[in-house]
Amino acid sequence: MFRTVSFSLLVLGSAFMSGQKTKDTLKSNHINEVVITGSGYAQKIKDTPATISVITQADLKKRAYRDITDALQDVPGVFVTGGGSTSDFSIRGAESGQTLVLIDGKRINTRETRPNSDGPGIEQGWMPPLETIERIEVVKGPMSSLYGSDAMGGVINIITKKLSDGWRGSVGTSLIQQVHKESGNTYQIDGYAAGSLVKNLLQMKVTGSYSDRNEDKFVGGFTERVIKAFGTEFSLTPNTNNTFKLSYDYNRQERNQNPGYSLGPKAKSSRNNYERNVLALSHKGDYSNFHTNSYIQYDNTNNPNRDMRYETLAAYSLNNFNIKDHVISFGAEYRYERLNDLGNKMKSENGEVVTKLTRWNWSAFAEGNWKLVNKLHLVTGARLDNDENYGANFTPRGYLVWSATDNFTFKGGASWGYKAPGLRAVNPGWGQVTGGGTQDGVIIGNKDLKPEKSFNQELTVMFEDNKKVINLSVTGFNTDFKNKLVEVRKCNNSEECKQFEALYNHIYDFISTRENLGKANSMGLEANLGVNVSKDIVLKANYTYTDTKIKSDEIPALYNKPYARIPKHMANVNLSWKANDSFEFWSRGNYRSESQPGVSRGRAQEFPIPSYFLLDLGTVYRLNKHVRFTFGVYNLLDKDIRNDTTDPANNFGFRIDGIRYQFGANYFF
Repeated sequence: MFRTVSFSLLVLGSAFMSGQKTKDTLKSNHINEVVITGSGYAQKIKDTPATISVITQADLKKRAYRDITDALQDVPGVFVTGGGSTSDFSIRGAESGQTLVLIDGKRINTRETRPNSDGPGIEQGWMPPLETIERIEVVKGPMSSLYGSDAMGGVINIITKKLSDGWRGSVGTSLIQQVHKESGNTYQIDGYAAGSLVKNLLQMKVTGSYSDRNEDKFVGGFTERVIKAFGTEFSLTPNTNNTFKLSYDYNRQERNQNPGYSLGPKAKSSRNNYERNVLALSHKGDYSNFHTNSYIQYDNTNNPNRDMRYETLAAYSLNNFNIKDHVISFGAEYRYERLNDLGNKMKSENGEVVTKLTRWNWSAFAEGNWKLVNKLHLVTGARLDNDENYGANFTPRGYLVWSATDNFTFKGGASWGYKAPGLRAVNPGWGQVTGGGTQDGVIIGNKDLKPEKSFNQELTVMFEDNKKVINLSVTGFNTDFKNKLVEVRKCNNSEECKQFEALYNHIYDFISTRENLGKANSMGLEANLGVNVSKDIVLKANYTYTDTKIKSDEIPALYNKPYARIPKHMANVNLSWKANDSFEFWSRGNYRSESQPGVSRGRAQEFPIPSYFLLDLGTVYRLNKHVRFTFGVYNLLDKDIRNDTTDPANNFGFRIDGIRYQFGANYFF
């Protein structure tokens, strides 16, 4: 271990001494980043009616990212759960399924093909190749007035680079080598090319990637995950006012588990594949004082090993225009969902098995950014959703933004969130297999479920000094949930479950259903600090406090217990130094306090995740404008949290890879 750390520091330290003085500078200026997700049009973060964090392309280029969860590690308010091939995320205590993920403003809809027993981490594998990403915008808190049901916890928008007439592209490869031989290595290659087919008229882009995270060689370790992806996009600009795009993306994920590796020696091998095909047609129009952004998207996701296919057809339009100093936005959305699943374990009264579920939803929304007086803006918004199963639902929001001085900005407001239950969850004739391969369980649909709702309040103060050396922001938030969904047991063992044999045509080890809890609460604080120590050295740090509680007593054992298995305290520190035009060095520390126990299957979890601190170091070497190398040491202190399925006291359902090296190379043309 000592020799491993010494080698890592020696490699980094020797590089510090090379090269000439830099001409470029690093900057930390998060409150002046320009974003579009919070309001649907370009605004600085400090002027946007929401709490937003941005992961820039410069941030992404420095490190190794397997999927979007790796990129979210440093974002305040975000807790990345799991690890390796099973990572997921929580924003301000909301479940991952309550956060909407977008690519260029278009939805990723795949969770219905992973109902519960396939494990997390599937959705995160759909991220486009790193070099095609311009930035990632993370909006925290309900954004339902603009984005609808799935945005109750927040929005993550992955924004790719714009096409241009000049041809450009890159090919990159990366290796993550584990020091501990029982942990799986990761190999990755990706590339893209983009340019003009007809100058000033027709552009195109093609992307491709392949990655393989090898399976761990111990019980309870990470599965093997193979990701293969291909995409193409054509952009037609008949004039300066209109841009039409046609895109197609194909993704395939393979997850493999074998006895003697991540499974016990007597277990059976497991093979799971997921395929996603997405076809989209979009239009962007800029007409002097009027702007429009619309798309139609067909998304087909398959889970062939479990005979599932989930299809969505979505049409979306967002428009905005100016009236003097005011901005008016409005739009509409339509979505149709269709699920085909042969895994239903229940039969209807006539002996038939339901295998197909459908649902439609349409919505209309509007938002106004009103300049009340100089430097004071009021933002009001509302959305009307009409769901086939739940009828109409109205979600308003209001926000004030006050640029008090050139240095201080105050903003805050309230917003309402809404999320309809999944297709299976509300169908009483649906029994979804569960038990993780160790028990024979089933989750029964409940027709009496109500949509989950939330009411979010937040207040932010932002500061930037006159020389733009220091920028600071502090946000306090409080979210009240109503009708929060939890899984509850109807019976806990085969003996108890005998009473349901006639109803469910089988004796299960346990039977669950989902119910609404009356109330729950998440509250906390997020603090962000950026310091341009010099023109070559930048410090970024943030801290998050989050406390979650169940506030209703329908299940007495859960009253006032945490519902989310997340840490109360999280802190991240990043330090970057651009030594010269060739070398840039970075270090990162991530601290997570012991997690709150959380709730699983209607019961408080017994064992929290232990506290931990992770230290990473790395460097970027630019040989010339065409070639870049990266090297990093992750988990330098070799913090070890194991998911030991044979020991209940250490069966956290959470694991962190030990110390590992990353080597990467990119060629640009």
